[in-house]
Amino acid sequence: MIAIYPGSFDPPTLGHLDIIRRSLNIFEKIIIALPEKSFNKNLLFNSESRIKMLNLMIQETSTVQIELFDCLLVDFARKKNVKTIIRGIRDTKNFIDENYMQHANKNLCGKKEIETIFLISDIKYCYITSSLVKEILTYKHDSNLLKKFLHPEVINYLKHKNQIPKLFL
Repeated sequence: MIAIYPGSFDPPTLGHLDIIRRSLNIFEKIIIALPEKSFNKNLLFNSESRIKMLNLMIQETSTVQIELFDCLLVDFARKKNVKTIIRGIRDTKNFIDENYMQHANKNLCGKKEIETIFLISDIKYCYITSSLVKEILTYKHDSNLLKKFLHPEVINYLKHKNQIPKLFL
């Protein structure tokens, strides 16, 4: 069985990687779906950079593919003939938001066509958000903080692309 794990992954974090790995214990294959446009988030990284960082982070995982989509998530799922969406849940506020979205998806596509599976974040990662990482990158805090949030390959990529301020290294 195949599932879709959608998100902006701006940037992809260790929390995202944990959800991907745990999803592979349930599903044979995961499609990481990145929207080409974001209507409710200010993206720091373009699609190409986010795909590159995801590929670096999951390079040892051959049962994961990364795809861009430019339609409603439920339409993308239909095109891929996928019936399950994976969402990571960090806390109760996150659950409320994701629960509204899964109800909207069901109403958009038909109640039985697509199911959403919620995976609760491991306690080690429940405080990690891409927004927090972007804030750390913006305000040049202690470089050791990044190691708590990002895969080493993602950190190296950001260093190479000069996305981490020089003082931060």
